[in-house]
Amino acid sequence: MCFNALPHELFLEVIKHYMSDPAETVTAQKRLAHTLVLAQIDHLFRERVISPSCQDLWSTIHLQWPAEIVELYLLRSGGGPLSVFLKTMEAGTKKRKLKQKRWADFLRTNMCVIKHLDLCISNKQCSPELAETLYLPAPILQSLALALGAKVELLGPYLFLGKAPNLTSVYISSPLPFDLGDLLAIRVLRLRLLPQHLTRVAKMLTNLTNIEELSLIGYVEHCPSRPPEIPDEKLSLPSCKTLYFKNLDSDFLHHFLSSIDFPSLEDLGIHEKASLGDDTWIISRLMWADFPCMPTRLITPTSVRFELNPDQIYITADGVPSYTYSIGLRPAFGWFEYDRNDRYLATFETLLTILPNQLSAEPRELIINNNLYSGPPQHDSPLQMIDHSILWQNVLASYRSVEKLRVSGSIPAVAGVIYCSQAHLPLLSELHIEIEDGNLVSDSDWKTLSALCQSRASQVLILGRGR
Repeated sequence: MCFNALPHELFLEVIKHYMSDPAETVTAQKRLAHTLVLAQIDHLFRERVISPSCQDLWSTIHLQWPAEIVELYLLRSGGGPLSVFLKTMEAGTKKRKLKQKRWADFLRTNMCVIKHLDLCISNKQCSPELAETLYLPAPILQSLALALGAKVELLGPYLFLGKAPNLTSVYISSPLPFDLGDLLAIRVLRLRLLPQHLTRVAKMLTNLTNIEELSLIGYVEHCPSRPPEIPDEKLSLPSCKTLYFKNLDSDFLHHFLSSIDFPSLEDLGIHEKASLGDDTWIISRLMWADFPCMPTRLITPTSVRFELNPDQIYITADGVPSYTYSIGLRPAFGWFEYDRNDRYLATFETLLTILPNQLSAEPRELIINNNLYSGPPQHDSPLQMIDHSILWQNVLASYRSVEKLRVSGSIPAVAGVIYCSQAHLPLLSELHIEIEDGNLVSDSDWKTLSALCQSRASQVLILGRGR
């Protein structure tokens, strides 16, 4: 059958599939070339792709395209809802003011029909006229992605002056404070912000009680010494199922999380930076207080995973709610030459036993990936100063429910604990040990592994060789 003779519904499906290739639409220029070629096949094909039934094909517009191309797409979109993108870095600096005026004019004229808006504005490409467009009413806007350079200035914190009643998804990356409290339809909120703005965020959330996903990421280069004041009254986000935090100091996270309840939480991810106390000691208030977002019911993960790197500890647990936790240790590098009074040891033991000791988790599977010695030694790392035999002896004692253990990376300390005491992991029925390249095993450690195989012969599987 001739392609032009296809039923129109099938023709539209072919076009949809053609435009769904992410490799061909990953940049503005690739999308432009990928789309325009459709109107150049032959006159019959051209008539079909520019017909009103194909208006969606032309409704995605990148403002950094040449002005005549933008106008062509706008015309072919037929006045329907638009998805508008702008990356000012791709536009260059030639005729900068003229381009800024053109962008502002387009947004001012068409904001009323924009459904998706994605703006990435660099420091030298935001004119006052362009900034003003972010305070126009956006009656059909559903999603907003806004990334601003550190020196970009806007007119105030109230985007669209609160007049975007259908806005459900928001991503903002900016050191500026924003107040979205009047945009009550928001379901997904992702902010990259300065930690001192958490106070404003907490107040803003008192209105945004329909949020289902909340993500807060701190700017790495900003580390205020004192956490902000958080309102005393407790806030509840009853619909929130997903929480994600990254690059925020422990004190900031503790203050923020202690003020909010998440009764419907299904997925929690916390990636904090270790704070240093007055005596340059690692402080994680999340581990000494109750674990954040303590559920009203016990969690029941089937699997818990530890990953130890010189600069980070990573903990994940499946189940509902699922937990992902990590702490970056770089702030503690170089303060001590050894573990004074076993304080590092006590800290890491507490972190690795939070789930069973605070949340009564009883996983059946434990996965340990120890990457501490897979690369060049980092003697400043607190994790490389401690006695790992003692660490794992204490940690494994808390995971008595484990039936299946997987160990990879540097394995002698864990294997030694299991071999020396049958009381550790008494329910263990399956043990997988993977010795990865670069992790050398001494003769004495090989003897321990051999003895372990003999003592639990039906349970042990050793993969790889570290010799």
